[in-house]
Amino acid sequence: MFTNYLKEIKELYENQLTLEEITFVLGNNSCDMDSTLSSYLLSLGKNMKHNTIIYNKSNDTAIINKQAKRLFLPVLNIKRGTFYQRLDEKYVFDLFKIDENLFWYISDEIFDEKNLFLFHKNNNIKTNIILVDHSKLSEEEKFLEEYVIEIYDHHQEKKYDFKSLKEVHVKYPLGSCSTLILLDYFFNSFPKCLVSPLFAITAILIDTNKFEKNYYNNRWVDLDRVVYKKIKGEIRANEKKIKAIDYYKNIIETKYNVEKNLELGVEILLIKDQKQYNWNGIKIFWSSLQVPYYKMQEKFGTNEIMRQMYSYYINKTKEEVLSQFFITNSNYDEKSRVFTIFNPINLPIDIEELKNSLSFTLKNGFISINCDDQFEDNLKGVIYYIILDKSFTRKNIEPVFKELFISLINVNDLVCDS
Repeated sequence: MFTNYLKEIKELYENQLTLEEITFVLGNNSCDMDSTLSSYLLSLGKNMKHNTIIYNKSNDTAIINKQAKRLFLPVLNIKRGTFYQRLDEKYVFDLFKIDENLFWYISDEIFDEKNLFLFHKNNNIKTNIILVDHSKLSEEEKFLEEYVIEIYDHHQEKKYDFKSLKEVHVKYPLGSCSTLILLDYFFNSFPKCLVSPLFAITAILIDTNKFEKNYYNNRWVDLDRVVYKKIKGEIRANEKKIKAIDYYKNIIETKYNVEKNLELGVEILLIKDQKQYNWNGIKIFWSSLQVPYYKMQEKFGTNEIMRQMYSYYINKTKEEVLSQFFITNSNYDEKSRVFTIFNPINLPIDIEELKNSLSFTLKNGFISINCDDQFEDNLKGVIYYIILDKSFTRKNIEPVFKELFISLINVNDLVCDS
């Protein structure tokens, strides 16, 4: 019986002698709960499917196949040593005694572009990548494109630009990417000797906001609930004392602990749950904040927040600056969420036009929009503050913003009009 899944596959990876193929299961670069758990669960499911882990369903036991030819490894898409910044994930890992140091990280030597996928004991190993909880690589990771063979995702996307791509598993809308993975690999037979059912459903519980009715068909759909209930039914007696509602509450309180988050500083708060998008030539840096934006303003001041945002525009041409925007979203109050859009020169979208477009598209979800372009210390720029109903998150508002930006901004006209 396994005592530590990551430790077992790490030993197999380091021996390398019988391996013919290694596939890295790469989460997205925000490294949020869903991405992290999806990478972990999918690697486990794949290793079971390909007999790298031999699981006996009849007595719920498993052994490692020392002669395995294929190996699937979970990769966290952040720099090694920064996992502690993700307060909620660290809490969950500590609770289930999972050592985050045993994961693979995108900053590890094996992913260095100059020495990419050099295995010290076996140079004949074929290498693949599976993208999980995203379907596009960041600009800094484009050199990995040729290795991508499979995608698991729950975000809307129409085109996939990977020449080696063999399989795409995408369902939208869906509350959690881990729903897909649990459905495919753990629904009919759950290996409790390898992973806790409560741990497995964590991302679904969080992403669906514990299945609140107001978020139905927005943050969750029926499939999320079906999979959640099935896996929850596998929870053993010793874990049933941990009630799902209390577990959810503890994770949320840890994730959004204002004091602990503010201790991390502005730079880390902007980085730790950040995604990058390219909207038809418009570059977007989008940070989901674990503390309300106004709490950051109170602690650090608007100027300090802007200075950190300014760092994303260093050594850029005027054209590049004008076509790059920094967006944040965070809680505003119990019923609403605030989204900010920043550019250090100009926001080439008329505020009234944007207001009307959002009001029409989101119906009752739009609340207000305001502009700020007066700052201290000779700082320049424009920030739009957009208040929306709390049901809108980065995942479901990103397609809306993308469509509006593309329709309201012509990248070719930006420099001419400035």
